[in-house]
Amino acid sequence: MSLKQWLSRGAVLLAVLLPAACVPILDDSCGPTFRETVIRGDIRGATGITLGVAEVRLVEVRGDPQPRRLQSIVMGPGYGSAGAPLKGHVTRARLVAANGDVLFELSVAPGLGDETLRTLDEPIPDPAAFDALKRRFKAGEVSLVLETDLAGSERLRVPLPLLRAGDWDRAHCS
Repeated sequence: MSLKQWLSRGAVLLAVLLPAACVPILDDSCGPTFRETVIRGDIRGATGITLGVAEVRLVEVRGDPQPRRLQSIVMGPGYGSAGAPLKGHVTRARLVAANGDVLFELSVAPGLGDETLRTLDEPIPDPAAFDALKRRFKAGEVSLVLETDLAGSERLRVPLPLLRAGDWDRAHCS
């Protein structure tokens, strides 16, 4: 065998074996497997000015004691503080269907810093109820209704179109 043939076979072998050997090294996945369905919409006051942004997530986590949860957040305009006009003024929050039926009553909690209002991380133990809510999220049939103590904006209805519906994934820890 000539040196050229030997090097050629070695290069082929290296090209086949190296990727297989490097996969564990290059895979920076860690933590549990999860998927999210996310809806998001702008919150507008009675005059049409943007008061904030609402985002609601349905999160599924394999192997978690509470594998199905709903998480929501209301942020100031521009996804940050910028005055955060709703901070401290929301008295009630709920997810409703297009026909007005209440799908989920959110527990309002104080926000982080000056810019956000968070609702609690709400477990949804019933898989059928979770799947029904996820179908409505994907169909764009969910709105957030906020009740506030702001004059002229006592009841705000925020349509929440689908932002993304992810497949099973794992966090990357690099």
